[in-house]
Amino acid sequence: MAVPCSYDLNLAAAKYFYALDGGEIPLLFLFSGSIFYTTTEGRLQVERVSWNKECTYRLPVQEWKQLMEQHYPNSEWLYLQRETFDRLWAYKRQNGLATWEQTIEQLLATVGSPQNDQRTQEVIA
Repeated sequence: MAVPCSYDLNLAAAKYFYALDGGEIPLLFLFSGSIFYTTTEGRLQVERVSWNKECTYRLPVQEWKQLMEQHYPNSEWLYLQRETFDRLWAYKRQNGLATWEQTIEQLLATVGSPQNDQRTQEVIA
């Protein structure tokens, strides 16, 4: 899988990995740069790594999912435009909410209330 280098590189790769139900993720690692090491006499040495050095690995999807659950248990990431985030931040402050979880839960409860059913249907459509 070729992953373009862009601002949302992590998002693009994570979306791809998250969408997979099973199997393996084909990875290609490209190496270049320098390796620093010491000789048996303790002298510092530098070795160049050629730009064409590479290796492949097939990462089992289940391993990736377990890794995400280990480091981000019961969590998901949400990307927001800055203007939307600023509005959400203002709502959080105005309502004295301590966490983002409380903020989203309160907004969802408002949307799900009976007086907003028509508006909710319009937003979904």
